[in-house]
Amino acid sequence: MLFSGGRTPRREEKKDKRVEKDESLKIQASTFMRWANFLFEDNPVREVKDLVDLKFLTYVTQLITGTTIPISHNRQHDIATVITTLFPDEDEKAHQLSISELVEAVPKAVLALTWQIIHAFWRKYAPEGARDRKLAEAIKEWCLEATADYEEVGISDFTSSWRDGYAFNALLHSYDETLVDMSAIQAMRGDERLDNAFQIAFNKFNVPKLLHAKVSIFWNF
Repeated sequence: MLFSGGRTPRREEKKDKRVEKDESLKIQASTFMRWANFLFEDNPVREVKDLVDLKFLTYVTQLITGTTIPISHNRQHDIATVITTLFPDEDEKAHQLSISELVEAVPKAVLALTWQIIHAFWRKYAPEGARDRKLAEAIKEWCLEATADYEEVGISDFTSSWRDGYAFNALLHSYDETLVDMSAIQAMRGDERLDNAFQIAFNKFNVPKLLHAKVSIFWNF
């Protein structure tokens, strides 16, 4: 009892961090599933475990590498084959993942593999000159260059710098000034600015809505 007062705040702090981490994983899973559905429209991905469904994995592997992987119905063998095909370099992070956890569709392992697949997708389809760079670094540098003249935008990460919606709208405005009225969005709430940018990106460039404005507080990719 003497020390209960000192432990309670720590316990509450740990609990809050755990809740935020769990919520962040949910958002990440939801975003990755939307990305997968954008690629794989004929076979919807409805749950995290569907991200390691062999139909999806072999489809993505063929899309990225051009290699068709026959399904042997031995999940452990087939998932291992997908990883070695997508990531021939054994030093790639994907090789550090547990095959058994992927077979069992453990969410953390599934999301880690999906993130590595997104990196592989980037190396295949990114503009020449950027493919050998790390995805996050290349995108951040491009965003900094595009928004350098916007005083209301300060990009230092992929979380808090984007939550007020200014950065997304500034990116669109930097490409075409007629797309966004930067004065008008100042009167909007953060979630409204985000919705505005996402809707314009979808309508004008067919960019899928992978993020939801209402849960932007938990973004952590």
